[in-house]
Amino acid sequence: MSSSKRGRTIATVILVVCVLSTAWAAYYLYSEVHPANGGAGTTLATFTESGTNSFVASLSPSYLYNNSTVVYGGNVTLFTPITNWINVTSVYAFSANRSVTYSLNGTFSVVLSTPVWTKTLYSSTNQTSRGSGGVVTIVNRFAVNVSAVVALATAIDRQIGYTGPSFSLTLLPHVSGDVSVGATVQPVSAEPTLNFTFEGSLISPSGLQYLSSGEVVQPNSGAPAPGAVADAVPLAALATSAGGLGGSLWYVSRRPEEKVLLPLDQLIAPYEEAIAATQPVVGPSEAIRVDDFSDLVKIADTLGKPILRPTGGPAEGDAEFLVLDGDVAYSYRYPSSSVPSPAPSSPMSRTASQAPAGWTTPPSTSSQRRLIRNLRQELYRLQGMPIDHRTANQIRSLTANIVDAVRADDEGEAAVKVDELTRLIDRVAYRHARSTSPGGRAR
Repeated sequence: MSSSKRGRTIATVILVVCVLSTAWAAYYLYSEVHPANGGAGTTLATFTESGTNSFVASLSPSYLYNNSTVVYGGNVTLFTPITNWINVTSVYAFSANRSVTYSLNGTFSVVLSTPVWTKTLYSSTNQTSRGSGGVVTIVNRFAVNVSAVVALATAIDRQIGYTGPSFSLTLLPHVSGDVSVGATVQPVSAEPTLNFTFEGSLISPSGLQYLSSGEVVQPNSGAPAPGAVADAVPLAALATSAGGLGGSLWYVSRRPEEKVLLPLDQLIAPYEEAIAATQPVVGPSEAIRVDDFSDLVKIADTLGKPILRPTGGPAEGDAEFLVLDGDVAYSYRYPSSSVPSPAPSSPMSRTASQAPAGWTTPPSTSSQRRLIRNLRQELYRLQGMPIDHRTANQIRSLTANIVDAVRADDEGEAAVKVDELTRLIDRVAYRHARSTSPGGRAR
């Protein structure tokens, strides 16, 4: 191990020790000034907060429910073709074991949402309860027009060009405030949320019950003043460990010394037998970067995998080496390589080489990652299929439009272009299958 690595290892150990000692000293001093209520505080009252969400669904006559037009919820699945209205009742209840003074404020909102958009349909903020006693209730009611909700969600998806697998209608009661016994005040807060998930023709409710508990505790009237001698040790430990923490943190966070990078030919010469030149790799969706070529060699040796060198690098002047393990790729990139990448030999390979690089920073959202993954899968279908220059140009244009739309966070436009690309590649695959089948001919 080099001296710099050994020093960083020792500094890391010291950093961990200093973190632990600093935390202990700080906690000790805090506990001396702010003693815990466990043995010193007095419980003045205990309370529970509960939420009960129920609903009555108005149905069209059906064989499933023996032509009954009403279903009471319950943890029951509803169906959009036969459900007309869902009348929801949300009851919040506060219950204490003795009379307390309370001041509670309630709000209520209804939100329609998908993983990529949210729209508030209703909001109310004028529910307030103040007084004294042992029981308080706040009731909210809301009627859901099922066909109107489905139509609104569908219209929004159509306008933005996005269609998700499901959407949710969420009823959000929120109660906050405080309860008090004498001069002792305890904040309270609850959200007994009810959610309806619309997926296909199914409506699935969740969040029918809510329960939490708490207590009003009178703190200790005073804590004994800590002695100077008793505090000297933790104070000294805090100062020492804080200093060591700062020094070791500075040492560990320093930029390592620049290493001398060997020429590419010298770097890979001992491992040439294990390196295979390949076409650009577009299949895997996840990349793990390594900083040293020797680390990539260790990974390849451990996994029993070859080291791949794609002929189409991610950037001009760079050389990239990969070890593939399922959908995971380990990547080492050698900067400023003087070895040029061979030009693609056919329209199909030129199109694949212009696909989004698999080893760059991934898109920021799950839907963007899904779009890029779908793009890779469609382009991967072109392997082994001859295509004419006009079709290749169309594929390249659609690919560039998809990447530009994803970078601009225009996921709707990207999804439309992916569908166009899929249809175009389907036609290419159909013509290829006809031309290679017995008795078939290309159109």
